[in-house]
Amino acid sequence: MKRQAIIGSVWALGGYGASQVLRLGGNLLLAYLLFPKAFGLMGLVAIVMQGLEMFSDVGIGPSIVQNKRGDEPAFLNTAWTIQVIRGFALWICACILAWPASRFYGESDLFLLLLVASFSAVIRGLGSTSIASLNRAIKLREISLLDLVAQACALLVTAVWALTYPTVWALVGGQLAAALVKSIASHTVLRHNRDRFAWDRTAAQELFHFGKWIFISTIVTFIALHSDRLILGKLLTIEDFGLYTIALVLSRTAMIVASRIANTVLFPILTRHQDDPKQLMSIFIRARAVMLWASIGVCGAIVVLAPTFFTLFYKPEYAGSGLIAQWLVLFMWTTILLTGMDRVPLAMGKSRVMFQANIIRALGAGIAVGGYLVGEYLERQYLWTEAGLPGFIIGLSLGVVIAYIYLQFKLPHGRTKVFLQSTRYSFGLALFTGAGLTVLHLLRVRISSDTAHIVAFLLAGGICAIVLFRIVHTLFPNMKKGLLNSTTPFQEHGR
Repeated sequence: MKRQAIIGSVWALGGYGASQVLRLGGNLLLAYLLFPKAFGLMGLVAIVMQGLEMFSDVGIGPSIVQNKRGDEPAFLNTAWTIQVIRGFALWICACILAWPASRFYGESDLFLLLLVASFSAVIRGLGSTSIASLNRAIKLREISLLDLVAQACALLVTAVWALTYPTVWALVGGQLAAALVKSIASHTVLRHNRDRFAWDRTAAQELFHFGKWIFISTIVTFIALHSDRLILGKLLTIEDFGLYTIALVLSRTAMIVASRIANTVLFPILTRHQDDPKQLMSIFIRARAVMLWASIGVCGAIVVLAPTFFTLFYKPEYAGSGLIAQWLVLFMWTTILLTGMDRVPLAMGKSRVMFQANIIRALGAGIAVGGYLVGEYLERQYLWTEAGLPGFIIGLSLGVVIAYIYLQFKLPHGRTKVFLQSTRYSFGLALFTGAGLTVLHLLRVRISSDTAHIVAFLLAGGICAIVLFRIVHTLFPNMKKGLLNSTTPFQEHGR
């Protein structure tokens, strides 16, 4: 298990790192070929589709990972049948919502974009359950490679389309290409399961029983995770919303790293100890330390480097995304502290606790709107510059903090250790970023912006190097010991 966890973490992080390189290169290229409005329109398409996806999520993937029958053909085939039906239902719902959505956001182009882009739900629904089965076994090599190939194909299609016909349709074409490649490859390359239409009544009951709270929870999760784009798509101009969308791609890096580790590595391991809460929490706390170290490196680098990055590599009209990305790190870090904690009750079969935490977290949407209004008031009364959006982000973060406190009291063991761990790593992130921003400010005031840009890259690289050294220093002894003894997963060196 120890070797599986370490190898799985390496593939999860390595695959995501390669994915981010592709994403970064693609964004830089597309920013020159397209315009902020295109990213704003695609952001609206994405948020509508994500809403439909989450509003219909019955937890098929997590059910296969968690259920003791997760390897049985009858169970898998029933899960795949439900998945296919869900894909077609999503497409139909998206077609129905296309016109009201275009009217609500005042963008007539959104109607046709949604009709076409939503067909990707059908394509994904036809994908094999082999992906969930490999995740259950923590065999992430094939999954990571498949994701990379699909992303590369999407980038190729989008770039060629944008060079030929530079409109938002290039982004839609890339999305459809990625879904098609991944779905076909999941059947022809992975070939772990031979999916076919079937219906096992007992399996269906188990799937729906486990998924009922996930279904309700993901509706609330959608509000908690994506309410920012739903609301800001209405409050901001489509161009400013495009800047926010670009900034979100960069700032979400750390959160996605943490979420990827929690879902693909940590959750399958925790489910194996669902009957031993004390051992489960021991594993969770040690694994979470590695996840938080990785997140500190990414968050710190983004805060220090974001303005320089957008100034040097994007066209001038995208420069505002740098400051937005810095503010968004606050929301991302609070989300990272929560990430993984919700996997504990889920691994124990208590999906209702996760649902309750997500309800609390969704309150952040209301707090965020209040923060935006306060920021707008400060802009008018005291001539503060662009205070509305920072107020909105602070409100989102407060909602996450409240949910964190709730989950803290729902942990079966080790509550004090988890709290101290969160406090320690938050202080470390504040120390890294505070020192880096102070140095950059002094350089810009006393020397030059060009020098500050160079130092920003050096500081961001230094933060990542320190964090990477600490992660390797933690994991390498585990790998060595894991060859000899497999009693305690994720033994943390020096602790």
